[in-house]
Amino acid sequence: MPIRFALMTVALTILLACPGCGEPAPSAQQVPALAQGASVTIDGMLEPEEWSAANVMTFSDGSELLLVRDREYLYLAIRGTTEEMIAANVYTEEAGEVVIRHTSAALGTARYQPGEDQWLKAQDFQWRCRATDNSEASQAERRTFLDQEGWLAANSRMGTPNELEYQIQIAGERLPLAVAFMRTSDPDRRIFLPLDLADDTTQPTPGGLPETRMFSPDSWMRLDLSS
Repeated sequence: MPIRFALMTVALTILLACPGCGEPAPSAQQVPALAQGASVTIDGMLEPEEWSAANVMTFSDGSELLLVRDREYLYLAIRGTTEEMIAANVYTEEAGEVVIRHTSAALGTARYQPGEDQWLKAQDFQWRCRATDNSEASQAERRTFLDQEGWLAANSRMGTPNELEYQIQIAGERLPLAVAFMRTSDPDRRIFLPLDLADDTTQPTPGGLPETRMFSPDSWMRLDLSS
């Protein structure tokens, strides 16, 4: 048997034994460059003048994800299609870690680090910023959270029930991003972007965050924050 034919036979045998092994990895969805010059107040209310220049993406149910930025922060908002209260997880990959920024009745940050074949929990949520008023103490707590965690959001009980706003410090030129939100009437259903997500960003965690998860940041949206 000629050597070239033998090699082709071996390669074909491997592919048949391992479906998908020869397929390219899914490419991340590149998001168009975001408008700069945003002036957003994180109060849970999407004022038209604050978000008029935002890049708008649509969830599977018609809800909207809005993205805009200034020189220091990425601003992200979710507008649900119904009037009921929503909560959200914003997933990013930064410095080799997956960071989960959660807002519901309080704010919390969780982190996962890569293991051999799964991501391992390195930091669980510690809930803060439950206040809904604008007292001096509440505002001071939010400023401290932003300084320490590098992000801020309006908790779900602030502002308009079906609207959420995030402020996330820009730390690099490329940001893999996935977003999942849920409604109070159906907390185990995740509504997510990108639409073809197939990893654990789409899965509920009713008993709290597990010790290991399957994440595929290569398949997430990719923001260009270089300019």
